[in-house]
Amino acid sequence: MSEFVAARVGRRTLGQIFRPHTGAFLWGVLWLLITNGMSLWLPRLLNRGVEGLRAHLPLQQMVEIALWMVGASLLMAGTRVLSRVYVFNVGRDIEYRLRQDLYAHLCAQPQEFFESRPVGDLMSRAINDLSNVRLLLGFATLNLINTFVAYAGNIPLLIQLDLPLALACMAPYPIVLVVVRVVARNVFSMTKVNQEDLGALSTRIQEHLAGLKPWCGPLRRKKRRWSASRPSTSATTRAASDSPSRATCWDR
Repeated sequence: MSEFVAARVGRRTLGQIFRPHTGAFLWGVLWLLITNGMSLWLPRLLNRGVEGLRAHLPLQQMVEIALWMVGASLLMAGTRVLSRVYVFNVGRDIEYRLRQDLYAHLCAQPQEFFESRPVGDLMSRAINDLSNVRLLLGFATLNLINTFVAYAGNIPLLIQLDLPLALACMAPYPIVLVVVRVVARNVFSMTKVNQEDLGALSTRIQEHLAGLKPWCGPLRRKKRRWSASRPSTSATTRAASDSPSRATCWDR
């Protein structure tokens, strides 16, 4: 049984796991490109409408511009939803596959493997780390592509309209990039320590629950509750200290 499970899991990279989902991911990118195209076209239509009002265009032309704006808005709403569905589902499917492989890999391990590793650390990696993989391949990848497309479409347009204004808008970007890089490194280090605290907390809880047997006296249960509260306090403190850095990076 162990040989069968080990052969099933094998050694695969993230790229090999991602390859079967390339088609769905490309569909998501296509819908994302259409969404950004509509977001660039809508201001142009609005500009035509305002200029038409100033020029006293006939009512039929103004209605036509309004209908184009409504159609573009509805199309952008639909493609935005589709882009999220396709890209996010790719991350969820890969997370599901990784959880299956991790479970199969754990089933192939001998008893000594579990005796040498805390249960809380294994649970933390099986839950939190794989959830971060889903966020990386879903939410983070979508935002990365969306940012690249938005900047590639808006910066040339801004330069075409007003070069000095474009340079003034882009002047703070080098400073912002340096600050975000420093904050992101700080968030990564604190998140890693926080995950270790959560693993220790999970281990304490597992030990506490396993110790609730009829032969455990009130004093032993009280001691376990007190010892379990220490990693809980540490994890809560680190999570609270991590909040300002996370807010700096991701709050809008």
